[in-house]
Amino acid sequence: MMKKPLILALICLLISTASFAGRGQDKEIKWISFEDAMKMVEKNPSKHIMIDFYTSWCGYCKKLDKTTFKDKDVVQAVNKDFYAVKIDAESTERITYKGESLTYAELAKKFKVPGYPTILLLKPEKDATSVEPGYKNAKQFTRMLERFE
Repeated sequence: MMKKPLILALICLLISTASFAGRGQDKEIKWISFEDAMKMVEKNPSKHIMIDFYTSWCGYCKKLDKTTFKDKDVVQAVNKDFYAVKIDAESTERITYKGESLTYAELAKKFKVPGYPTILLLKPEKDATSVEPGYKNAKQFTRMLERFE
């Protein structure tokens, strides 16, 4: 009879230990809107903005979402140092950037996005940008982020 409560207690201990072990590590990139990113970078300029310019028909954009953006090192690096934004580069949705009303498609042109996917890394306070076209695997992606720092 003593074995059942002991086994049950051990199982509960293992479950609670496992649930705490995963805390503090994000499982996915925290995507926010462009407007929210611009507001948040004003409050906390120690982070930069990362914009994923994509289109609905782009195969490599979908591959980036399914592979690179699921990698734990990429997720950790992006969430730690960037406000992450996804923008459909063909969207006619309007936003305001530096006092100018633009569609997302016009914003892509403004940043000279050459194709899809393109990652734009932005330091708004310095107007510094890095335009990174094409698919990148997780290792290439984390190196790209590190170079921007």
